[in-house]
Parts: sequence; C-alpha cells; structure tokens
Amino acid sequence: AEERDDAKKEGFEQGIQKTKREIVLKMYNDNLPIETISNYTNLSLEEIKNIINTHKDISNETKN
Repeated sequence: AEERDDAKKEGFEQGIQKTKREIVLKMYNDNLPIETISNYTNLSLEEIKNIINTHKDISNETKN
C-alpha cells in the first residue's frame, strides 16, 4: 500500500510539472517576459529557460 501511495504522489508531482511547463510555454508564446513568468509560476529563471529551450529542441526535431 505504501508503494502505491508513493506512486500516486510521484504521478501527481509529474502532472503538476507538466502543467507548469504548459503554462510557461503559453506565457512565453504570448511574449511575456521570463521575469513575469517566474513571478507567476514560482519557477526560477533557469528553470523557465530550460523549459523553453527543451521545447524549442523538441519543436525543431519534429520539423526536420
């Protein structure tokens, strides 16, 4: 039962992280400054840059 609870917590955390990534990308695509995105998401500038760069890498791979 404890393993199942841990798995649920991990899945929940992954869902939160996915949602935050989606929010960051939407805000970035709406041309909001990353400082503003950081303020609203409580993510560091480094985390936001990582999300944006990872998304750009994925987008470029799918276009080629």
